[in-house]
Amino acid sequence: MNWINIDPAEHERRLALWFQREGSWGREDILTPVWHEFTGFYFTPNITVEELVERYAAGERNFIDIRLPEKSDLSGVDLSGAIFLGANLAYSNFTNANLSNCDLRYSWMRGNFTRANLEGANIDRADVGGSKFKNANLLDTVGCFGIDCGALFEDTIMSDGRVVSYEGRA
Repeated sequence: MNWINIDPAEHERRLALWFQREGSWGREDILTPVWHEFTGFYFTPNITVEELVERYAAGERNFIDIRLPEKSDLSGVDLSGAIFLGANLAYSNFTNANLSNCDLRYSWMRGNFTRANLEGANIDRADVGGSKFKNANLLDTVGCFGIDCGALFEDTIMSDGRVVSYEGRA
């Protein structure tokens, strides 16, 4: 696998942002400019599905920190081997998508993964809370999801080869 090496300082920065994104902001924080900059960064789309697919077809694989519009349709798309480190792919449809060997660390990818192939992907700290994994392939994935609260795993092949059906930890 050709995953990008992250220096320790960048790892700590991404980890801090990840924890902030997952709800550690207090009520007093939501009025600050830092909060608005943070949410603007993570929630303002900067690429369309069409542009992503075109750039991938042209040979580009580095999509670090991209942000797709919510509810993007990536069904049936082959993005194998792409680097989505820190990307916001939230609430998208990944039905039948090929995300094998992708670098999905720190990404926010809540969505529908019915029959999606994530074999060999690096999923460390990826947020899939509330996602649906039905007949999905997670064989040989590296790392563990950061958030899988409420995620539904139905007849899904897990990293170790077990086929499971359960709801993510609460």
